[in-house]
Amino acid sequence: MALPQVSVRLAFLFSALGLLTASASTSINGANGLAVSVDSTGSYDVSTTNGWHFSGNIGKPLANVAATAGIDATGHFSQIDFDFQTDAPRHASIRAYWDQPAVLFSSTVNAAAANSFSFPTFTTYPRGLNHIAFSGVFANPTFTALPSESPWAFFDAHGSTFVLSPAANFMVADLTQPTALSIASSIDGQIASLPQGFTHQTLLVTGEGIGATFGVWGQTLTNLQGKTRPANDADTSLAQLGYWTDNGGTYYYHTEGSKSYQDTLLAVKAAFDAAQIKLGYLQLDSWFYPKGPAADWSNGAYGFFEYEAAPALFGSGLSSFQQQLGVPLITHARWIDASSPYRQEYQVSGNVATDPAYWDYAASYLQAAGVATYEQDWLVGPAIPNFNLTDPEAF
Repeated sequence: MALPQVSVRLAFLFSALGLLTASASTSINGANGLAVSVDSTGSYDVSTTNGWHFSGNIGKPLANVAATAGIDATGHFSQIDFDFQTDAPRHASIRAYWDQPAVLFSSTVNAAAANSFSFPTFTTYPRGLNHIAFSGVFANPTFTALPSESPWAFFDAHGSTFVLSPAANFMVADLTQPTALSIASSIDGQIASLPQGFTHQTLLVTGEGIGATFGVWGQTLTNLQGKTRPANDADTSLAQLGYWTDNGGTYYYHTEGSKSYQDTLLAVKAAFDAAQIKLGYLQLDSWFYPKGPAADWSNGAYGFFEYEAAPALFGSGLSSFQQQLGVPLITHARWIDASSPYRQEYQVSGNVATDPAYWDYAASYLQAAGVATYEQDWLVGPAIPNFNLTDPEAF
């Protein structure tokens, strides 16, 4: 006799959460009046209180459409799950958070499949907005292009904003415009197939104010990845004044007169001391290690032969020099040269090591030498792994 009462209570709870299914459409609610609906015909829609709609269609009928509620690292959410068949059986979900205007889209292949499906693909989304993305070697902002490797932020004259980005598989994920009137999230087309159980996720965040919306987007991403955001001054290079010998610096592959490199940099430290300016660290750029098949520190055309200080420059070792200097070091790194013995000693993908044993070796060497920060350069290439689903993430 208690069952009807339980059913009424559950109905009331699910109604309050926006989880009741009416006809062939299932709806849920999120923060700030955001609403999500999924129709069994394959269409899906995200709407906001300012009248924006983000809509698309799977192109296939849906099965097992169900609304649930739960909690993850970002907070409480409502979610619609559904199954469908394209060239392979697939499962997808749309998750709306209760306390953040954020929506998480997930798509999983239930069997090995071609990389041929994008989710979400919005054929309806706010038009005529300004946009900002980031592109190039140093991720410069652009207000004209929409590069595939960047998050995309769109905003109107009043600051109403939405940000779209991958939420997983960052090294191989793309945002694209399949047509002039659509935007999509997918795995890069260079990857032909996906293994059984592979899941990709995409994050949509809406809000008022460009900076505020970016803030919610960033916090949601770090929450989902289980990351704790450090303080702005947590790193030595951000907390203290330092001296750099990188490209454009006075002592980039160059010493002071006839002085050795060690004497040149010890003189730099002495000059700071004489001026009563506290030097917090000193950076050693790519000149400090041997490069190329000849293991020559001065040949800037190659990757490193070994990731250790060149004996010709630091005869007593990097640790001895750092102790004389008296401040922590930041050390630069290129890529592993084709001639390096590391290619026989460790697992290497492309021109970088994906072998934890290599990184244990490198970190132990640097720690013993008083190095505070390892600086991996050339990440736009050649210091990149093979482009696949595993090696970029392993690196």
